[in-house]
Amino acid sequence: MLKIYNTNIETDKIEEIKEFKKGSWINLVNPSETEIKKVCESINIEEDFIRYSLDYEEKARIDQEEDDGTILFLVDVPIIEKSEENDIYTTMPLGMIVVRDDFFVTVSLKKNKVIEDFEKKKIKNFQTYKKTRFIFQILYLNSSYYLNYLKQNIY
Repeated sequence: MLKIYNTNIETDKIEEIKEFKKGSWINLVNPSETEIKKVCESINIEEDFIRYSLDYEEKARIDQEEDDGTILFLVDVPIIEKSEENDIYTTMPLGMIVVRDDFFVTVSLKKNKVIEDFEKKKIKNFQTYKKTRFIFQILYLNSSYYLNYLKQNIY
């Protein structure tokens, strides 16, 4: 699934848009081959950065494309998988790709609460074009979910 969001500078509201526009946030959840190719060709990045984020075995790390300064941040986000007997707490990779000064891309295998909170506009002071702040907001929210899930397992 491919969705593109952009902050309207005049109204400061987040809008879903259809075209790739400088300053926008591109969110990919379990993308198809067509969506991967479309994004990579449109914003001029290597497919590897997206594919790394879709590998369950990928470790958290930071990687940089030497040619153009594109940076990949890979983190693990907590998820709850439902089973017949009980909930299983596990993690999956979430890729955050800063594409020069133009775009911010998030990539994940499944929907997750961290990204859903941004999509549902639950996060204050969130603008798609402020990439560094966006990364810190994601990391903060991610750690909050980890702590909440730990508390649920302890008690």
